[in-house]
Amino acid sequence: MILFLLISPLYFQVESPYLIGYLSHLVYHSPTQNLMLLFVIPVSLLAMRAVVRKPFSSLNQRVFFTALSASLVMLMTLSKPSYLIALLPALGLVVLYRLVRRLPVDWWLLSFGLGLPSIFMLAFQYVVAYGDPENTSLQMGLLAFFRAHGLQVWDVVARHLVSIVFPLSAYLLHAKHAAKDDYLNFSWLVFGVSLIWSSFFHESGSRLMHGNFVWTAHAALFVLMFSTILFLLKHYAARAYKLGLSGVVSLVAFELHVLWGIRLYLAMFAIPPQV
Repeated sequence: MILFLLISPLYFQVESPYLIGYLSHLVYHSPTQNLMLLFVIPVSLLAMRAVVRKPFSSLNQRVFFTALSASLVMLMTLSKPSYLIALLPALGLVVLYRLVRRLPVDWWLLSFGLGLPSIFMLAFQYVVAYGDPENTSLQMGLLAFFRAHGLQVWDVVARHLVSIVFPLSAYLLHAKHAAKDDYLNFSWLVFGVSLIWSSFFHESGSRLMHGNFVWTAHAALFVLMFSTILFLLKHYAARAYKLGLSGVVSLVAFELHVLWGIRLYLAMFAIPPQV
């Protein structure tokens, strides 16, 4: 768990720790983002349970999980709505897919534990953030935030790719089994939606430079890292933890992210990095 908390996207440089690598801003300087990250994993797991229906043992259990989900969604969104705006569209796509395939969905948990609390909280956040159009507004524009910081398209693409070395390599090396893991694939879908937010949406005026929609991809990547670790643990536990070449490569990729996380902590505290 300690190593998981240290993981960070890989970066090309450390001279300017606030404007480098994946999605530009260091996550550590945003207290609200750190608070939100406490809730994103449990909310994502509850969302997964809602669409891949598992029967509850009793009515009390159903009510408890629904109330827990609604509470976590509201707390998460109060800290920052970043993850929720990627989760909801992905959740809608999965529900649509399951309806077409005539697969069961937990409508109670989906509606009262996720859907209604999410809509209410997002409407509240929208009014608070964009109630005065003269102050700021939501706009569309390809990579506007990144271009404002002098990054070109190829640069953004390259930095995004090196930021997902661990989850991408682990998925490709275990593609046959990874394709059957619902939670891992759902996490990839949420991450894909988050890239749409970070790449095509921005705020007007001075808030353009804040890159608030960039936090969406950072939160989704956090969950993707977790789901990849969970998948690998389950996969190799069934094989008595005999890693093989694929497992070793995945472990090395994970350790690279850990080392970069330590490197950024050192850079943030102005201590010359040793890794």
